[in-house]
Amino acid sequence: MSRLDVSNVFHRYPGSPAPTLRDVSVSVEEEQMVSVIGPSGSGKTTLLRVAAGLEPTLSGAVSFGGVDVADLPTERRDVTVMFQQPLLFDHLDVAGNIGFAPRLGGASRQESRRCARQYLRLVHLEGFDRRSVASLSGGQQQRIALARALAAERSVLLLDEPFSSLDRGLRSSMHDLLAEVRAALAPTILMVTHDIDEAALADSTVILIDGVVHQQGPMPLLYRRPATVGVARLLGGFTEVSGRVRDGIHHSPWGSIPLPSGCDVSNDSVLLLRREDLQLMGPDSIAGVACRAARVVRLRPAGTRQIVSLLTDDHTEVEVEVKMSVDLPIGSRRMVQVPPHAARWAVSLPPPQEETLKARREAQVPAASYRGQQVSALSANWPSLDSSGTDTQ
Repeated sequence: MSRLDVSNVFHRYPGSPAPTLRDVSVSVEEEQMVSVIGPSGSGKTTLLRVAAGLEPTLSGAVSFGGVDVADLPTERRDVTVMFQQPLLFDHLDVAGNIGFAPRLGGASRQESRRCARQYLRLVHLEGFDRRSVASLSGGQQQRIALARALAAERSVLLLDEPFSSLDRGLRSSMHDLLAEVRAALAPTILMVTHDIDEAALADSTVILIDGVVHQQGPMPLLYRRPATVGVARLLGGFTEVSGRVRDGIHHSPWGSIPLPSGCDVSNDSVLLLRREDLQLMGPDSIAGVACRAARVVRLRPAGTRQIVSLLTDDHTEVEVEVKMSVDLPIGSRRMVQVPPHAARWAVSLPPPQEETLKARREAQVPAASYRGQQVSALSANWPSLDSSGTDTQ
């Protein structure tokens, strides 16, 4: 298996006023799995297209195992791709689909079908080799598509939201299967997804917003210590409290709240509080440090729990997660407390909009600097772009 490195990549679609990817660097260690999440249009699919060789770059490098492949077409890269849709060949049976890559590599029909049966066992569809792909369920088709990608026996596997079309139960079974595949074959995997729970399956997750990497790390780290307000909002479940940090303490109308070691923010900042760490107290409770009066404005079920939205007197919206059995009428007043054990983290305030637009303009790279690069016909299988060239994923 090979390490995958995408280094300092800029990309812009012809006619687009701004780059889709701006100085993006992502590394996937050998035999590891990295997921990429971000809002729609953040450049996730474009990043995979660049790694696969389906899109040229303005600048930057792509390497497999330390070897620069930025000028190599897809078919000469040690990579295979599994798309959102199975894209199986209707004129071939199941074994013919899975054995397609080995046949292209020179294997005989008998050898390719033997290889197909091997991968069918891996995806728990043994005995399906002579079945028509049209007779398969959606979940079975995705398993065949995964087996076909694995049968190419490349070092790097790229997954473009491969389970997004499946219902929750089927996605869960595919997640289990992916774990089995990793244990059996240990491929190097880069996966794009919009599902935070799915992203958490990876060893590390990249947060991509507006074509910029905001943070990369294990999901528990991102969950507890987001690097920016954008990361916190993407992950969800945070209450944002504006204030100032002096000597490691966040000061706001909520009181003076000490920050953990490693939080080096100073001056104007946003305190981030997880909704499951906050506590609701009675309306007559004494307001002390890290406690605010608020009114219940909305309730939302979340399995056996419920998410309570409250509005403080200074119009800060707060979310608290409590048991479903707790009775909280809309309009009732409660005290929201930050208990001593609660996780807390602070990040710098995002720049004003005019500064953000200026930074984007300065980050633009001349379109004339495109590297010459052959683009494979496989690009027809990737999601289409809108009229401005914006990545719709």
